[in-house]
Amino acid sequence: MSTKLAMQQLGIALGLALAAAPAAAETFLVQSGQDSSPYAFTPNLARGFRNTAYAFTNSLDGTDHSFEYYIQFDLPAELFEPDVVVDEAYAWIYYGYDYTIFGDTTAEVGQIECRNVLAPWSQATLTWNNRPAVGPVFDGWDDITSRGMYWCDVTALVQGWIDGTVANHGIAITSGALRVIGFYTWDDVTVGPNFKPSLVVETLPEPSALLGLLAGGAALAVLRRRRAPRPPRSPRFQPRRTR
Repeated sequence: MSTKLAMQQLGIALGLALAAAPAAAETFLVQSGQDSSPYAFTPNLARGFRNTAYAFTNSLDGTDHSFEYYIQFDLPAELFEPDVVVDEAYAWIYYGYDYTIFGDTTAEVGQIECRNVLAPWSQATLTWNNRPAVGPVFDGWDDITSRGMYWCDVTALVQGWIDGTVANHGIAITSGALRVIGFYTWDDVTVGPNFKPSLVVETLPEPSALLGLLAGGAALAVLRRRRAPRPPRSPRFQPRRTR
């Protein structure tokens, strides 16, 4: 399946999910928040509201030129209502471009590591030197050889955020590989929202909402079909409602 077709299918599926009849169980699409990508070579520079973000590790002539990407989503208030249980949640980013100033690394195998951010940070002030600590890798991709959509299963993390058992400081995208992976940030006005950081959260359903099952499940199915190397867990065919 081509990337363009996959993005079209994802948009259609999300549209169906969000248009379904409202109920206690819903599908949420979050495409706003704060994001920034600090740079090791200028460790005190706040890159702030730039439209570029990267993840790679590269020491050129003994100098560290690595990048990391920090993302914090604006969670909707409805997720914090009592007894909300997350069925599935995925955060995705789009590898849209390369950068060859450090040498052409497009023949290298790339990597995306998804980590929980452990302390507060601000897009306006984030630098390499003051970037917060991050947790261990909880999901990721180890065999990236082409551009396209990549995602993390954040089901348990989002549940912790809304329960208050885990502080929501967002996620960090890191890479220990040489290949330069470029992402579109929320400040990039040249691409549509589905090419920027996005979070889809599906909560557990009420028993009779078959329409929501079909609509909400369609959005997640697009992601499942495109991730052969590390498929998400098998879907549970139970009724659910979406917004």
